[in-house]
Amino acid sequence: MTGRKIEIFDLLPEEAMKVIDDLGYKFLESRGYNTTRAAESKSQMTKLKKALRVNGEELKYAAAIEKETKAILIWFELYRGKERVATSEGIKFMPKPSEGGGNGRGDREERTATASDDRV
Repeated sequence: MTGRKIEIFDLLPEEAMKVIDDLGYKFLESRGYNTTRAAESKSQMTKLKKALRVNGEELKYAAAIEKETKAILIWFELYRGKERVATSEGIKFMPKPSEGGGNGRGDREERTATASDDRV
């Protein structure tokens, strides 16, 4: 069976995307990047991407799912080549309560992925 690989963003509601984007922009701003209007303006987004490229840096998101609670954790990491040079604060999304509950082990399943082109 062939199909599209499920991304962490597929598990979150659309409203969460703005919160995640805001976290990324806040992180880049704290690192000295001009993020003004980057979310609304394609030209400003292009300037931001160019500034990252000029500095030899790449923004990636990282995500983990807590097996016990099924909470989704997301944070950003800034890389210069293969070296991680900075890590943002994280944000945690809790699932709506459902019947059954978790498996009680408390393990984390972690996956790191590169941000897509439509995100910084």
